[in-house]
Amino acid sequence: MNPIIATIYKAIDDAEKNGTSAIGTEELKAYLLKLSELQEIDGKDEDAAIELEKYKAHLSKWVEEHKSFNQWGFEFFRATISAGQSALKSAILINGGASIALFTFIGKLWGNPNTQAAQLIAPLQLFLFGVLFAAIAAGTTYLAQWFYSGRKPWLIKIANVSNITSILLVLGSYGSFLYGVLRVSAIFIT
Repeated sequence: MNPIIATIYKAIDDAEKNGTSAIGTEELKAYLLKLSELQEIDGKDEDAAIELEKYKAHLSKWVEEHKSFNQWGFEFFRATISAGQSALKSAILINGGASIALFTFIGKLWGNPNTQAAQLIAPLQLFLFGVLFAAIAAGTTYLAQWFYSGRKPWLIKIANVSNITSILLVLGSYGSFLYGVLRVSAIFIT
C-alpha cells in the first residue's frame, strides 16, 4: 500500500475510534495539505540524503584515485633514483676501469724507447675526467634530492637545475669514455 494512502487510512481509523463518524471536507483538505507538506519535507530529506551519499561516494573515489596516483608517483620516483644510481656507478666503473687498464699499459711501455707511450696520456686524461664528471654528478644528485625535500617552489627550481646538471655530467662522463676509447684506438691503428 502507498505510504500516503496508508497514512490517510490510519488517520480515518483513529478518528472512528475516537467517535467521529464523518469528516468535513475542510478538515480533510487541511489534513491532506499538512500531509503533503510533511511528504515534501520527507522527500527533501531523502533527496538530500541521496545527494549526500552520492557526494560521499564521489569523494571516496577521488581520495582513492589520489592515493593510487601518489603511490605510483612514489614508486616512479624510487625507480628513477635507482636508475640514476646505476648510471652513476656505470660511469665511474667504465672510466675508472679504463684508467687503471691504461695506467698499467703505459707503465709497461714507458721504459721501452721504441714506443710512444706519451701519446696515451691524452686518452688517459679523458678517462680520468670521466671519473671526475661522474663523481661530481653523484654530488649534484645528492643536492637535487636535498633541494626536492624542501618542497618550496624556488627550492624545486634549484633541484631541477641540479638534476639536469647531474644528467649532463653523466652523459659527459660517457662521452669522455667514448672519446678516450676512440683516441686509444686511433693510436693503436697508426
